[in-house]
Amino acid sequence: MRPMTGKLVSLVAFAAMGVLAGGGALAKDEKPQKDSKEVQTAKKMHIMFTQQMGVHNDLELQEYVQRVGEKLAAVSERPDVIDIRIEEVFGNCPKYIQARAPEGEIGRNHGTGTGLRGMALFAPQRLAIETADTFFIASTNREAGADASHRGGPPGFVRVMDDTRLRFPDYAGNNMFQTLGNITTDPRVGLLFVDFDSGTTLQLTGRARILWDREDFLDLPGAERAVEVEIDEVVETAGQGPLGWRFLDYSPFNPR
Repeated sequence: MRPMTGKLVSLVAFAAMGVLAGGGALAKDEKPQKDSKEVQTAKKMHIMFTQQMGVHNDLELQEYVQRVGEKLAAVSERPDVIDIRIEEVFGNCPKYIQARAPEGEIGRNHGTGTGLRGMALFAPQRLAIETADTFFIASTNREAGADASHRGGPPGFVRVMDDTRLRFPDYAGNNMFQTLGNITTDPRVGLLFVDFDSGTTLQLTGRARILWDREDFLDLPGAERAVEVEIDEVVETAGQGPLGWRFLDYSPFNPR
């Protein structure tokens, strides 16, 4: 089977920025920073959107979204208004997002941008995965297209079985099973691990299978299922981004 193209890896990189921008709750001693004009505008749009739907907080919004289902449309004939047509809507699950704060590029050492490619994991790459608390996974469906989502947990929640195989738990989430559903129809996946201190990324493409037998994931606390990935290709790229992400705290929902 041919390795997955770069489209799914690009998708998880885009999703990663969305999750990080959303962030987690501030740590106890963390002082909130003044929002940029772009963030202020986004917040205003969010308030307007929720008020038009008759909901007033994120919980009500999530319940509204779950009720509405798959088809929504916001249409206007005014030339100065952007029409938004939503084909599919469901609530997100922020449970396992670790809290991090963005930092400027002061002190960052930018890499050359060259990628280290291989068909198996090197020892430092294995260590990076085994100590990660976050990664992003892309999957695809012939009819619905590509999908990207976040996976988080305590450091070590992803287990490297050998140089070409890893396993991770599937925790209770939004119960939409987008990723698992896609894997059942197309096993190709893309995984993105990010070094939040240096910006270095580790991109994996391969084929996944779902483990339903609890005996196969007894060593993964909190797992309701597990996913095992056979790696086809590995690409490591030295840090390039202008921002770093300072760790604040782990999610209180992480299994212990």
